[in-house]
Amino acid sequence: MKFIFIGTMIFIAAMSFSSCTTKTANAKTEQIKVWGNCSMCEKTIEGALTLDGIVSAEWDKSTDILTVLYDSLKMNNPSIQMAIANAGYDTENVYANDSVYSQLPKCCLYERKPKE
Repeated sequence: MKFIFIGTMIFIAAMSFSSCTTKTANAKTEQIKVWGNCSMCEKTIEGALTLDGIVSAEWDKSTDILTVLYDSLKMNNPSIQMAIANAGYDTENVYANDSVYSQLPKCCLYERKPKE
């Protein structure tokens, strides 16, 4: 009986995972440069993208690259970059507002790139 229960739980977990990773016909993956420093930055950057149309977002702190999978009918690259900037992080095309950047925790105050 115990083995049946464990098997059922594994099956349910596998089915839940597969349904979460199902891609839509309009899925698009992009990589965006996002400046940051630490795991708190990672949490904030990824958390800023809990928006309708975003399937997944993963920021790599060693490369400063954000990989985003999204539904191209509901979301677009400029909107993604604006959401990140609104959280205080500069992207390759959008600068965060200075007042929002200054409110980040000290460990998250990354070296900002010069404005062009």
